[in-house]
Amino acid sequence: MIGENLRPTEDPNLWALRETVECAIRGCTACLYKILVSAPKSLNGVRVVPACRQNERPESCPRFQRRTGGTDKMGVGLYDVSQKVLIVGDGDFSFSLSLANDRVGSKTGRIDLLTCTSFHTLEHLKEVYPDVETNISKLKEAGAVVIHEVDATKLESNETLKSQAPFDKIIFNFPCVDVPDGKDGQSYDLEANRLLVSDFLKQSEGLLNLNPQNLGEVHVTHKTKEPFSWWKIPTLCDPLNNSLKYERSVVFDRSCYPDYRPRKVNDKKTFPVGDAVTHIFSPTKGEPDLSYSDGVLSLDKLQSINQYVKITPTRLKQFVCLLQLPKAKRKKEKRTDYANAPPMKPKKHRKRGNKRK
Repeated sequence: MIGENLRPTEDPNLWALRETVECAIRGCTACLYKILVSAPKSLNGVRVVPACRQNERPESCPRFQRRTGGTDKMGVGLYDVSQKVLIVGDGDFSFSLSLANDRVGSKTGRIDLLTCTSFHTLEHLKEVYPDVETNISKLKEAGAVVIHEVDATKLESNETLKSQAPFDKIIFNFPCVDVPDGKDGQSYDLEANRLLVSDFLKQSEGLLNLNPQNLGEVHVTHKTKEPFSWWKIPTLCDPLNNSLKYERSVVFDRSCYPDYRPRKVNDKKTFPVGDAVTHIFSPTKGEPDLSYSDGVLSLDKLQSINQYVKITPTRLKQFVCLLQLPKAKRKKEKRTDYANAPPMKPKKHRKRGNKRK
């Protein structure tokens, strides 16, 4: 650890998406904090002067705004538009909708390869999540497969999923046991949650694409701050009963999923995911290729990187330095089309009172 509350770099498998890092280097405050988690007051015992600028909401990211407007169709984060994807435990189906919307405007995207599931019944979801019915309608109209009452620990016994398999990606975002009123992630549910993830990994193996040229992957996304760090998700893959192996963790970038609203279990409230990572498992044989180049990053250097960028102490220092710089002010747009300018509002004149003689 080189600074207070920064992401740990002792794990050699911590990475970030290239587009996340590129956005951070361009000065996006939200993306810098996704990588750093928090702004340190000191680095290696030396006080950070000047202090880092404050964090901003994920919606302030330029990529978030472009994708919301439908002008950015690069593929969504870790998922290619042509892949066959299974999403498990999507409460209000907003994550599924993000992946589906990205496929709508793509020539190679196929929404029928998207299978979206929930643990609860449709009636229960309507009572908890206000937008779930609208999201499901959009998914079905677009051609996605929507299934309810799917237990993440019993995937192989679901005949519909078996008929849809094999999948290129199986996703479980922010897994949690079924608890009332959004009381998820409590310390007394620690072992139950660890067992949930472990059983999910066992069940996922039988539904993955095992083609050596295109091996499938299982993605488990979760927060990394306590008490969620106590889950130790990378260690939950049993090597005796499962051929899946932990490969790497990738910084979760919500700007890639603009329609996604992470919600609590059985509660419509959302929660922040600035510290979250996606843990990647795959049925690889032997050790995964984790080779990387170290050193300060530049936009030119990023062009030679395929998808992932290694998070190293040197690069963490670079991102801290970028946060110390004042944010660039946006130039005001000059109006050139005066014919279509909005009408000016008439000025309100104050009524003068009668002067005393």
